[in-house]
Amino acid sequence: MKKILLRLGILAVFLPLHASAQRVLVVDIGTRFSFMDIMVKIITFLAATAVIVCTAIFIAGAVCWTASGGKESGVQKGRDLMVGAILGLVTVLSSYAILRTVFYFIYFA
Repeated sequence: MKKILLRLGILAVFLPLHASAQRVLVVDIGTRFSFMDIMVKIITFLAATAVIVCTAIFIAGAVCWTASGGKESGVQKGRDLMVGAILGLVTVLSSYAILRTVFYFIYFA
């Protein structure tokens, strides 16, 4: 009798799990994004983050240059930071423009 009750108890626990595993759960949050939309949002976020970082590095270089008090090593360090930030900004913005152009021709042409 105990074995039968144990088997019925196990069946009672696992049978609903088996039945619910066969159903498909669809969650609709009200918006539908295509692959293109998601990629554009990710690329835009990464580009905006890189622009913020480049701006912060440029400001740090300007502060370093200003705070050096005329010492050649401080001026050179600040100048290097500023030039690197500008080169990084140009790289990020040009790659952003290229990716947006490629996505435009792939999905809208």
